[in-house]
Amino acid sequence: MLIVTELLFVLFLGVFIVIILSKIIAKCDTIWNIALFNSFGGFDLKEIPLRIFSPAIYIRTNYHYTTGFADPFLFVDGDWLYLFYEEEKLKAPARICGYRTNDLKKWHKLGAVLQEDFHLSFPFTFRANDSIYMLPETRAKDAVILYKSIDFPSTWKPIEIISGDKFTDSSMIFHDNVWYLFTTVWYGETNGLRIYYSDNVESGWQEHPLSPVNNDISNSRCGGAVFSYEGKVYRPAQDCSRYYGEDVVLYEIIELTTASYSEVKLKSLIDKNNKWSKYGGHHFSMAHFNGQNIVAMDGITDDNLINNHTRKFFNFYYHRFLK
Repeated sequence: MLIVTELLFVLFLGVFIVIILSKIIAKCDTIWNIALFNSFGGFDLKEIPLRIFSPAIYIRTNYHYTTGFADPFLFVDGDWLYLFYEEEKLKAPARICGYRTNDLKKWHKLGAVLQEDFHLSFPFTFRANDSIYMLPETRAKDAVILYKSIDFPSTWKPIEIISGDKFTDSSMIFHDNVWYLFTTVWYGETNGLRIYYSDNVESGWQEHPLSPVNNDISNSRCGGAVFSYEGKVYRPAQDCSRYYGEDVVLYEIIELTTASYSEVKLKSLIDKNNKWSKYGGHHFSMAHFNGQNIVAMDGITDDNLINNHTRKFFNFYYHRFLK
């Protein structure tokens, strides 16, 4: 009889622990991370990621902890492939950090390559006229600020090229001998996709006569840079219909001139069956490196259980005593 009682007690205790743990785990916060792929089939991204960059692998022990890696951009310079991304922290404005590799196996951490006293994200990096530029989101300054590399990748000169609105997630593309700038003006829950054009990346920008080309929250905010691939031009767009970071949808730009614009929807890019993008994502970047097409995307996944609780403690501590 005693043995039966003990067994029932152990069973009851086990069930109780499982219930408590399931309640705790269900309340885990989410976190942004980055996945890199070798894309053998163009935009078919069902391959196993080459690498995952995630702050969830670190146990955070103070209020300086990183809360997310997002907006990854790939850039090739000589024998090196660079990955630039937004690093969010609790106590400081988001900044631009980076890695680089020459073999896709060993990644060298660069740390912060660009930071200001305001929020930076979306570090679109490109080359024009033998110079390297970065065009991060600078919405906090009500301007589009272009950064010209002085000593790549750590020293940059800011150049304000457009001002007067909440410009978000901007990128440029050189198409038919004209530079085009795609940006999104953010009005709370409403986004307006704007297009500008110029013959010089540093000045002379004029707004397209059809701009804003749409105000649809399901596709007006860019989910990466406008890019060309195999003779066609594409625009990844964020689908925020139900929530921020729900999906990335790829559009093919059919017509792009200084007087006209049209695009067609192709496909969704986020696979929520993947652990790293379990709850969605909002970014796509592609680069050709060492004969391969490398893709970087971000996604929303679960933070680890320990960080879920330390995050709550340090959030309270920071906002109550330090902010």
